[in-house]
Amino acid sequence: MKQTHPLKFIPYIIIWLLLIAIAHLPYWYYTFLRIVVFIYTWILAYNYLSDQKYSRWLVFGTIWIIYNPVFPIHLTKTIRIVINLLVATMIIIYLITENQKKKIIKDKCNELSEKQNIIEKFFEENPKVQKELEDEINSWQNKHNKNNSSTKQVYCATPHIQEIKEKIYDKYNQ
Repeated sequence: MKQTHPLKFIPYIIIWLLLIAIAHLPYWYYTFLRIVVFIYTWILAYNYLSDQKYSRWLVFGTIWIIYNPVFPIHLTKTIRIVINLLVATMIIIYLITENQKKKIIKDKCNELSEKQNIIEKFFEENPKVQKELEDEINSWQNKHNKNNSSTKQVYCATPHIQEIKEKIYDKYNQ
């Protein structure tokens, strides 16, 4: 059974809280809503600022300011309802775009994995090419280790080895 992270449900809960706020509720509920939305949008705004996605940072930063519980902006009930609906919509859009990005990344990883499997099978079936691969990898490692013989450094050679494999594979499969 696939486990889901408990924090994954927070945006959905916030959407429901925003939609419930349309009803006439006690003042403490709106204070609670301010705090929850304030914290959530602060996290989103901070992450977007860190990723240099300034337009999204501006959107969620503005929401963060509007829902500030320390210095609340007092608005009429009608305006507050409209804002709650807009914020719920923005969070839904955020969820949709994040899910689309995750799907694209997953598809790309699967595509790369399939290509790597094909390349690995090719080398397993061709011992002569396997020897050429080993020579290329040794050559690459010698070249990079020779420059740093005085200090022992560990290289992350995996991407370079994959490039070497792809180059040799393409050479034999043109």
